[in-house]
Amino acid sequence: AGEQFWDGEECQSFCTCNGVTGIAQCSPNACGPQESCHVVGGEFGCHPNPHGTCSASGDPHYLTFDGKAYDFQGTCRYVLATVCNDTVDLHQFSVKAKNEPWFGLPVSITAEVYVDVLGYEVRMSRGNWGTVEVSQAVSDGRL
Repeated sequence: AGEQFWDGEECQSFCTCNGVTGIAQCSPNACGPQESCHVVGGEFGCHPNPHGTCSASGDPHYLTFDGKAYDFQGTCRYVLATVCNDTVDLHQFSVKAKNEPWFGLPVSITAEVYVDVLGYEVRMSRGNWGTVEVSQAVSDGRL
């Protein structure tokens, strides 16, 4: 009685077992925008997606994990992604982008991208096309 489960290859229905009649009552349903239908830990259903995509490019254009697009002309170093919840089973990491003014015009461009992970900083910059720099962090967390 009261047992609930997802039905359909793509989790098209959510069902509840009626303890009195012994019949499962199902209603149309679907996974959320950040979920997909698959088995995790032996349980079939809607589960959070294990990955996502965001981007920073051009002058600069930002696309967030939830698919929203932004353009702004700031000239700072921005955090694009980082671990923000200690309960998530991920290594600490961050992805940052540095914007610079574009030849004195009122626009900026993404000039450098930094990835901090496992005590290393990986840096890519427009001034060093085809080169990736890797630095190891010192004990105080700075390079």
